[in-house]
Amino acid sequence: MFEKLKKTLFAGRYYGKQLDRKVAELHKTLNALTAAQNKMAIESTGRFRRHLAFLESPSPGRECGISPALEFTANDLLLEIEPSGASKTIVCTIALGDAYRAAVAPCLESHRAYAQRWGFAHADLSQPPSRLLRHPSWYKLPLAYELLLRGYERIAFF
Repeated sequence: MFEKLKKTLFAGRYYGKQLDRKVAELHKTLNALTAAQNKMAIESTGRFRRHLAFLESPSPGRECGISPALEFTANDLLLEIEPSGASKTIVCTIALGDAYRAAVAPCLESHRAYAQRWGFAHADLSQPPSRLLRHPSWYKLPLAYELLLRGYERIAFF
């Protein structure tokens, strides 16, 4: 009874809300269709099919290769590692240059304290590798590779 009265008194508002709900449902359906079309377009590319075939190939002896340049650079890192005992987790910091290290000294101490509090090892890269002439953000790759080789299973960057 009350619904019927609302429809009669506020017909425009009632039907406007119904229309808004229908439009929202149509948008949701359209977004799902667009996502499905985008997925199909990506899956139809030759590059995607080649990658998928490679990943699904049954050859058990297939190994992923590491670039010789990455391995070479990882061996060149001058890391200061504070061990933590048996923990397989390490907290890493990359702070290059004396001026920058002086500016972020409180942060570096905070990182060390955090690692110590939770029983994690702490690695500090204070000197750039001599063989990698890239932006410092690229140093994370050889650093992570080197730490994985040293047996760490979880690596956190600050």
